[in-house]
Amino acid sequence: MRWNAALGALAASWGFIAVLVASVELGAGALAFWRLAFAAATLVLVALVTGRLGLLDPGERLGALVLLGIVQGAHWLLFFEAVDRGSVALAVLTFYAAPLV
Repeated sequence: MRWNAALGALAASWGFIAVLVASVELGAGALAFWRLAFAAATLVLVALVTGRLGLLDPGERLGALVLLGIVQGAHWLLFFEAVDRGSVALAVLTFYAAPLV
């Protein structure tokens, strides 16, 4: 039961991002940058607190991780731009329906 509540809270917070973005006066590029910077800082902090900083060493996969980071950055940039140019409902509906296409 505890994991169900945590998963529900995670899904709600993920969907709430678009609502927050619609109320902020930053551009899509700045929002994407700060979103990814906050996520990276959180990963480092959690790794430090749990004593697993070694897990953040990319090793031979640095190129693949850089590519994935670029794709993730493009994703957030385009999503935030969609929220800015359209509406929260349209951006979220398109985002969630994308795997169906």
